[in-house]
Amino acid sequence: MPEGTPGQECPGIEGRIGLCPPRGSWQPLRSVLLANKAKTFGLGITRDFLRHLPSITKRLQPGINVSDQSTVVGGSLPLEEPRSSSIPPTDVSGCSLPAVEEGLARLVLEHSYCRPVEPADVRPEVRVLPEVRVVFFDLYGTLLLGVRKEPFPAVGPEADSALAQVIRDAGLQPTGPLHGVSELLAELIAASQETLRRSGVDYPEVEICTIWRNLLEELCRQGKLALREITFSLLRRLALHWEMIRNPVWPAPGLQESLKELENRGYKLGLISNSQFYSRTVWAVLLGRPLEESGFEPKLVFLSYEHGCAKPGTRLYELAANALAEMGLSRQQALHVGNDLLQDVVPAQKVGFHTALLAQDRYNLRLTEEGQDAPPVKPDVTLTTLSQLLHCLPGCTK
Repeated sequence: MPEGTPGQECPGIEGRIGLCPPRGSWQPLRSVLLANKAKTFGLGITRDFLRHLPSITKRLQPGINVSDQSTVVGGSLPLEEPRSSSIPPTDVSGCSLPAVEEGLARLVLEHSYCRPVEPADVRPEVRVLPEVRVVFFDLYGTLLLGVRKEPFPAVGPEADSALAQVIRDAGLQPTGPLHGVSELLAELIAASQETLRRSGVDYPEVEICTIWRNLLEELCRQGKLALREITFSLLRRLALHWEMIRNPVWPAPGLQESLKELENRGYKLGLISNSQFYSRTVWAVLLGRPLEESGFEPKLVFLSYEHGCAKPGTRLYELAANALAEMGLSRQQALHVGNDLLQDVVPAQKVGFHTALLAQDRYNLRLTEEGQDAPPVKPDVTLTTLSQLLHCLPGCTK
């Protein structure tokens, strides 16, 4: 992985990071933070936040038992997960999901990277949307930008090697090579999706901890792994670590400032996102607070893993529209902002929302599926930075 050049400004993060890589390369967020004398790192993480991480994790999830002496800065956080009881052998979809645990927080920090934003070949089309009272956002590619320019392979030798390392890093000892483990993981995901389709879900979302439980149980049956028990804590660690390898992210430029300004102008904020439990963890670590303490209305947060359905289906958008109705708001008063024409613009328009295509970075912009034509839709506005959204939404009364 290319190293960054000390002292080089990063235009994609508005010069806030003191050390930044040359265009096209990655820079570890943690090393940038520790090398930067400024208090504010990027758009969310601060030295003070990291220094007080144990007390923050207690505030986010009082049931988690952590040490007040542990600290991220200096690298003294243990790799082990906090204490956790084992989960039933059948399903984990009903388990409560802690927002942040120290072991998971360290995984996020150690596997987070940034790179300069590379503008997409898109011209902004901005106009005022006076009817809007609620702004929904997509998460990945919109508020959290993916670092990778090409997708990490889901199956194959490279994926097998990475998965084997994830399993070993969790303290598990395979009895031999894990050839084909990535294909097995993909098969388990496909089987779970097919089961949901048969139950009537057009675009199913799996529960990733259940998938990982099934994977470990199958490896044990094959004699490739020996485990006394499978804990919820272990499953969360494995799922998060694999996600951070496949899809490292960093906060979009202007994220916190834009959300805060929209909130100040009287808009309600929500999320409609294809996400798993770790999306909450990654957000809380990189932004320093949970989603619901970042300006989002709890009743307007719709994450796919919590409902068993995903975009580009309209189910999450219909749930959002129902929540608006309970607040006395209409669909025409909602705006959905996303980076994907197929998953964001098309379904949001189907349910009657205004739409904004956010084209911040060429590698995060999704105009079509591979091998397919772009859908024949046009968003209400097209933006190339988050801050341009403020020109569309001058303010409203709550």
